[in-house]
Amino acid sequence: MSRPARAWPAAAALLAGAAGSAGAHSPIQGIGTFYSGALHPFIAPALLIALLALGLLLGQSAHGRLAQAKPPLLGYAAALLLGLALHARAGDPDTDRLLLCFGAAAGVAVAAAWRAPVPWTTALAVAVGLAVGLASGPSGVDGRAYTLMVVGTALGSIFLPSWVAIVVSAIEPTWARIAVRVLGSWLAAAALLVLSLSFAPARLAN
Repeated sequence: MSRPARAWPAAAALLAGAAGSAGAHSPIQGIGTFYSGALHPFIAPALLIALLALGLLLGQSAHGRLAQAKPPLLGYAAALLLGLALHARAGDPDTDRLLLCFGAAAGVAVAAAWRAPVPWTTALAVAVGLAVGLASGPSGVDGRAYTLMVVGTALGSIFLPSWVAIVVSAIEPTWARIAVRVLGSWLAAAALLVLSLSFAPARLAN
């Protein structure tokens, strides 16, 4: 493996560790509430890792048979909406570590080229969707702005893994499938590194 390839997971982990929680988010100034919500899964590191890894796994498992990705994606979308609806009652839980574990598991499965059965991918997708929804509710806004951010977050969070799954499912060249496995291994490594970094303050405090 080349030096840039070896350095990528560490750089991603350091960036993710410094970026903070993927929890409740406030509007980004200058782009409006809807787009703030839509961008959230792309700029929250734990969400991005988990959703990319999930999309890779669903696409790889459904290679050439995209219909196999529909049950997990539908389950994911339903769980995401449920999580967003329950966010206020759940007290804004921090699910970053849980999402990183899911991302690592999906990344390892992709790296191993495991064609995961539909019940397994559906269960994982539902768990990821619920964790994403619970941690992604807007903060500091109410009324119409709150609704717009929730809608944007839902659409962005559904689009990301769905688009990745569709693209990966259509991949035919052997070299491209190998590249998908390499990306899965990078995501797994980044997830595990960020997860280990998240425990560092607790160890230092002791």
